Amino acid sequence: MGNPYIIPGFSVHEELSLLVASGLNPFEALSAATRNAAAFLGQSSEFGTIAEGRRADLLLVEGNPLEDVTNASRRSGVMLRGRWFSRADIDQMLEDLARSFGR
Repeated sequence: MGNPYIIPGFSVHEELSLLVASGLNPFEALSAATRNAAAFLGQSSEFGTIAEGRRADLLLVEGNPLEDVTNASRRSGVMLRGRWFSRADIDQMLEDLARSFGR
């Protein structure tokens, strides 16, 4: 079951902040969450960096996360498997999900 207080997609932003608070700079923290994670999983040729032939999962954010890693949570949209989801699309999906859980 895992930890019920860790919500995939949301908890990563807290983890990034904790990595920076622990002494990594924002670039190192973002690398740990992307490039280094893919390398650890043996999947560097599939994801972890932006390159031709890799999975098209990208997060467009407001602000530069290299200046302040918390900017990574300020999403404008997401490209997921080649399909674009605007902030409005994502907000609607989250609202629908919350409604399905009776909130």
